[in-house]
Amino acid sequence: METENYQEDWAVYFCTCNEDEIGSVLVDLGYTNMAPIESKSYLITVTTFMNNPGKDGLSSNEESDVLNKIEDYFIESINKEFDSIYAGRLKYGGKILSYFYSSTSEKIQDTIDKLKHNFPDYRFEYSIKEEKDWRAYFEVLYPSPFEMQVIQNGRVVENIESHGDNLQKERQVDHWIYFQTGDDRENFLKSIEGNNFEIVNKDKTNFGDSPFSLQLSRIDKVDYESVNEYVMYLWQKAQEFNGNYDGWETFIVRD
Repeated sequence: METENYQEDWAVYFCTCNEDEIGSVLVDLGYTNMAPIESKSYLITVTTFMNNPGKDGLSSNEESDVLNKIEDYFIESINKEFDSIYAGRLKYGGKILSYFYSSTSEKIQDTIDKLKHNFPDYRFEYSIKEEKDWRAYFEVLYPSPFEMQVIQNGRVVENIESHGDNLQKERQVDHWIYFQTGDDRENFLKSIEGNNFEIVNKDKTNFGDSPFSLQLSRIDKVDYESVNEYVMYLWQKAQEFNGNYDGWETFIVRD
């Protein structure tokens, strides 16, 4: 079966839509290595229009409960009726676009009519088209490399916090970066001078097209905001010099 090794892997991140609007994406990364799925070639998009969005165009606290009920309802209905896959959703500009991949395009109107009947105070639109390449999944929902790093940062922070870590306690945080050439590595180091990063190790490996490794460390907090500030700084600087930021690591500090 095409999805026999599937394991759900939900991620949430913020993005920019239409150049200046904030968007929020929920995506199941569990389909990364198996999409597009040949038997699920029809894209069903259901748009829910919010009645009381926040000033940023995302869902407000007052409306979030009913919007969650709507989402749960049509996920259950569409998945059941069409044996479909719920790939994720995009919120922005006072609306929610939910994306499903189905094996059939028939009778979707019946499901939408039931949705309208159960939530008469809301307006819905839908579209269905054949999309064998899962373009919406990869171009609308799937995170960019930058966004993926932010997601990974959050997961590491959540993991250490779940072990009782005091995220506000400063401690050594290590970073690994790989470069295509030694000159790229040296130019990167010059560009971050004055930021108190200590060189732990410089080496050359025999693997891949970025063999020049670099391990840095600095004393830092590991709360979500702090981590994103210094990790994404290093990530972007590495990109400027053909580098690949490969992650960060620290140890648990409880008190």
